Parts: sequence; C-alpha cells; structure tokens
Amino acid sequence: MLGSRIRIPTQLNLRLRMGRGHIERRIDDWVLGNSNIFELRRQMKRFQFQTPLAHARGIGSAKSGAGQWWAQRTSACALAPLTLWFIVSAVRLLSDDHEAFLIWIASPVNAVLMALMILALFRHMGLGLQVIVDDYLHDDRLRTPVKLSVQAGCQVLATIALFAILRGSIR
Repeated sequence: MLGSRIRIPTQLNLRLRMGRGHIERRIDDWVLGNSNIFELRRQMKRFQFQTPLAHARGIGSAKSGAGQWWAQRTSACALAPLTLWFIVSAVRLLSDDHEAFLIWIASPVNAVLMALMILALFRHMGLGLQVIVDDYLHDDRLRTPVKLSVQAGCQVLATIALFAILRGSIR
C-alpha cells in the first residue's frame, strides 16, 4: 500500500508493560495517520522499554524519607559514644552493690548522659521499627495503626526509663 497512512494489521496484540504486570491491548482495525505514528512510538517507548528505576521515578518523589533517614543517622551517631560510656560505666559497677549504683546515678553528669542515651535509643528504635513496618506490612489499613502504636510504645517506654533515672537521681 502506498500513501501517507500506515495500516496496522487487524487484531494486533500489543503487550505494554505497566508496573507490576502486563496489560494486553487489542487493537482492532487501527489506522494511523502520519502524525499519530510518533504518538504510538512515544507510548511504546514509555511503557514497553521502561526500566524499574524509570518506573519508580515516574511514581513520584520520596521527599518525606530524607528527614527520617537523617534522624536515624543522627541518633546512631549520638548512640555510639553514649553506648561506649554506658558499657565502661556498667563494667565498673559490676562488682558494686545497689547503693553504689544509686550514688552513681545521682551524679548529674551520669544522670544527664543516661537520659540522653535513653532518648536517643528509643528514638532510634522507633525510627527503625517504623521503617520495618513501612517495608514489610503491605496492608494499608493496618500500616498507620501499627506505626502509631510502635511510636506510642517507644514514647511510653522512654518516659518510664526517664522517670526511673529521675527517681534514682533524686535520692
């Protein structure tokens, strides 16, 4: 056939790759003009030859995860020296009795460092558990309540630990 039109054969099956699966589109008696062939090529290129990274970029940006990522790294950096301090202090207190521990925790420096460690520890734990829930809990109806209960649990445990430190340092 000569002319300015391209004919696509009847009942041509096109497999267009879209996301997780394939959608088969049956095109019956589709006749394209010269201007529409470029649109067909653009659609075929967009769907059929799209890499997973290009598809993920097409979904949208993940701008909200950067703050959580930085918070987790910051809490990890704070926990490194605080954990070393806690281990050294705990080893020193192994042979002492309960009264020696109460004297140790009553020191303002030790109480403040212990409170900072508790805050950083439970913040880091909450962020890590939130990432686990986001990654492995696929039911959208359960995700928000589980994340809220994880955060509430971490905050309750941190409050109890801070109250214990405060109570021990007041004596």
